[in-house]
This record gives sequence, C-alpha cells and structure tokens, in this order.
Amino acid sequence: MALYRRALPAVALTGVVSLVLASCGGGDSDNGGTAGGDTDCADYEQYGDLTGKEVTVFTGIVTPEDALLEATWVPFEECTGVDIVGTFDKSFETQILVQARAGNPPDIAIVPQPGLLKQLVDTGKAVAASEETSAMVDENFSEDWKAYGTIDGTFYAPPQNSNVKSFVW
Repeated sequence: MALYRRALPAVALTGVVSLVLASCGGGDSDNGGTAGGDTDCADYEQYGDLTGKEVTVFTGIVTPEDALLEATWVPFEECTGVDIVGTFDKSFETQILVQARAGNPPDIAIVPQPGLLKQLVDTGKAVAASEETSAMVDENFSEDWKAYGTIDGTFYAPPQNSNVKSFVW
C-alpha cells in the first residue's frame, strides 16, 4: 500500500511548469478587460487589461480533451482581452525539451509528470512560481502535492490535475 501511495502521484501527475503571465504585464483597468457575454469578470480584475497580448500554452493533451481545456480559457480571454494560443501535440514530451533547449519555450507548458519537469528545470528555461502562486498552493494543497512541482527546493508549479493510467498489483 505504501508503494501505491508513493508511485500513483508520480505516475499520474500533470502540472503546469510555469505560470509566466508576468510577460503579459498587469496594468490598471477599471473594468478588468474586455468582458463579454455573461462572464463574471470579478476574479480576473487583478490581471488588468491584456488586450493585444498573447500567451502561448503547449501541452500533450489532444482531441477530444483539448477542446475542453480551451473552453476553460474563454472566461480569462473575455475578461482580460488576452489571446491564449494553444498547441496540442502528442509528441509534447519530446518537443517541449527541443523548444526549451533552443531558447523558444512556451509561456505555459502543461507537463504530464515530475521527471519531465526536472528535465525542463535542467535546461535553465523553467521559471519558478511567484510567491503569490506559492502562497495559494500552501493554502489549498497538501505539502505532498506541492512537492510534485518542486525541484531541488524551488517550487515551479502546482499540479493541474491527476489521473490513473494503470494499477500494478
């Protein structure tokens, strides 16, 4: 049972390498951006007006789950004006390392396992999480979950989700 508890999260973890929206600026805005439809933009006001900015997201999540993931970005886009451009690729685990080593990493990468996070950190291109993100994780996640996004004592990202691919008995 102890082996199961240690191995399951390592196998099942999906985390976000870096929540690097700092390059998108912040900025003051009275309305929080270009809200549209029935979206409540109160939660997004802290990001300001990001109209004209672009955030790139790279992931191995592919059809049909990619459409569901993109749908979760819509409120942020509507409320801030930012354009989130997703790249969904089955060869993500190889290509993210190629991009990072070439000096062209995405703003955000959704990493499927902690071992790959370590490899990305080793490229020198991964950005540590902000103090604000770290504090949010301390408040809402267990220490174990935070550890999955921590490499050599530096916290990079909280888990986005987890899933079970298989069980070994």
